[in-house]
Amino acid sequence: MPTTRARCHRFSAIIIIFLLLWSQSFVRRAYYEQQYQKVFQEAESHIAYLNVDYNASQILEEYNLNIGSKESIRLPNYLTGLKQGSEKIFTQSDDSGALPRGVRRALEIAIDSALLHGNIQLSPHQLAHQIFTTTRDVTTLPTQYKSWTELNPGWNVNLFDDEQIELWMAHHLTSSQGSPPSLALKAFHDLPRPVLKTDVFRYLVVFIEGGLYTDSDTGAILPVDQWDNGTTQDWTNSHLIQLTSNARRLWGQCICCTSITSSPPALIVAIESGPDGSRDGSHTTSFQVVQWTFAAKPGHPVFLDVVHRILDNSLSNKYGRGTDADVFLWTGPAIWADAVWRYLLARWGFDFRRLASITHPVRIGDVLVLPLASFEAEYSERWVKQGDEARVWHGALGRWRDQPLD
Repeated sequence: MPTTRARCHRFSAIIIIFLLLWSQSFVRRAYYEQQYQKVFQEAESHIAYLNVDYNASQILEEYNLNIGSKESIRLPNYLTGLKQGSEKIFTQSDDSGALPRGVRRALEIAIDSALLHGNIQLSPHQLAHQIFTTTRDVTTLPTQYKSWTELNPGWNVNLFDDEQIELWMAHHLTSSQGSPPSLALKAFHDLPRPVLKTDVFRYLVVFIEGGLYTDSDTGAILPVDQWDNGTTQDWTNSHLIQLTSNARRLWGQCICCTSITSSPPALIVAIESGPDGSRDGSHTTSFQVVQWTFAAKPGHPVFLDVVHRILDNSLSNKYGRGTDADVFLWTGPAIWADAVWRYLLARWGFDFRRLASITHPVRIGDVLVLPLASFEAEYSERWVKQGDEARVWHGALGRWRDQPLD
């Protein structure tokens, strides 16, 4: 049998080998982190180069879009804005720093998207097969709504009235049972009109759970899984595709990383108005983005961006009681368009004005943008012709306008 001294030597050798392996792993990780920072800085510089002609004042004047300054859409500043916005809005009101249980994972994914998708494994799967809809009466829906289940068999349909929205928000915006509400929940309760609350809900439910949101006055024309079809064109900057793959490889997400555009889109939106939308008076903004229907995987940063800005405005009482015109700016398609285009500029260096005349779906990074009229209808928006790219019928009933103030 080995002597006590021999056993001690053997134990010491094991400890030394363990420390050597640990130190090598530490050095390797430090090296990868250093290389990742180089990739991130290169991406930041390249995006800034792509956005060199961006002029916030011109965008605001010509299109009534409040995207922000050139400095604010630099990738590190965009990332900082997401972090600070989430910390301000989603932490508990008792200053404990705890995050609401439903928000934690979605926040991780959102921040990761701005970090070149390095830390979170990109999902190879399609959207979660679930549909969310808000309505005054869950037992009575317009006839055309049944087309969502007819064309999307196997998808779960989740209907929410005002009371169910309140319950969902309380459940997901509280860190644990008995804990004080988050500032987000307080800001939500302070919203003076039901339409403002349903707008916030639609963003948050897709941010946290993923899937598709659509208004009750819509109908499906094409199955959701066929929205990204053979006519889609990839307009993503090739260098940013490569840098994203490099970032993922350095963080061990893959060995031979494929293009991010080979994975299903993480966000699907459609254009509602063209370059003249705000000038001809037909829309609040030009390049407006459809807000009655959109789809996403959980945790997309666009939703974090739009929600923290909305609720921050609520806490500061920026819009008072919220007129019909204020709704579009406060929670509706105007602030939604700002968030979508801000993300494309900050993360992908893509100028949304290039989308002015598209007649086919366009892929930019993890985002699929559908052309004007894809989500509209000749019946309700009489000036549009949906054509071959029709995916959603919209009744444009506008029932929110006759909802009273709280």
